[in-house]
Amino acid sequence: MKLFSITLHVIKMPLRSPFMTHLGSVAEREGIIVEITDEDGVTGYGEGVAFSTPWYTEETVKTSLHMMSDFLIPLLKHRPVSHPDETLALFASIRGNKMAKAALEMALWDLYAKRKLLPLSRVLGGTQERIPAGVVIATDSISSAIEQIDHYLLEGYQRIKLKIHPGHDISVLADI
Repeated sequence: MKLFSITLHVIKMPLRSPFMTHLGSVAEREGIIVEITDEDGVTGYGEGVAFSTPWYTEETVKTSLHMMSDFLIPLLKHRPVSHPDETLALFASIRGNKMAKAALEMALWDLYAKRKLLPLSRVLGGTQERIPAGVVIATDSISSAIEQIDHYLLEGYQRIKLKIHPGHDISVLADI
C-alpha cells in the first residue's frame, strides 16, 4: 500500500443523550478521525476512541494524537505495509497505546477494502448482512434506566449494556 497522506482530525460533538457514570456526567464526545489516502486517491477512515480525560482508560485524545503523530505515523511512513494485518508487528516496538494503534489500523483496513472493492465486513471475515445494534444506558436512577430501556427497545435495539458501579449495581439489576 503506497500511502500519500495521513491526516488526523480532532472532532467534538454533543451527545444526543448525555450519560452518567460514577465519575460524573458526559455531555459531549471528543475523538479523532484518521484519514489515510493512497497514491491513487483512495481514502480509508478510522476512529480514535479515547476520551478527553483518562477517566475510563489511560489513553486520551491528546496522548493518542501525540503517539500517532510522533511515533506511529513516522513508523508507517518509514516502513510501509502491504497489508493491514502487518500493522501489529510494525507497531510492536511501541508499548501500550492500543487505541492510537487501532485508529490507524482501522483506516488501513478501510482503505484496503475500498481498494479491493469489497465491503469491509467481508474483508474482515464477516458473514452477516445486518448486525444488531446495541445501546448503553448510564444513569443515576433506576426509574430513568427503566424508561431508557423501554424507549430503546421500542426503537428496535436488541442489545442493552447497563453501566453500573459499586453500591448501585445489584439493586438496579434486580429492579430491571
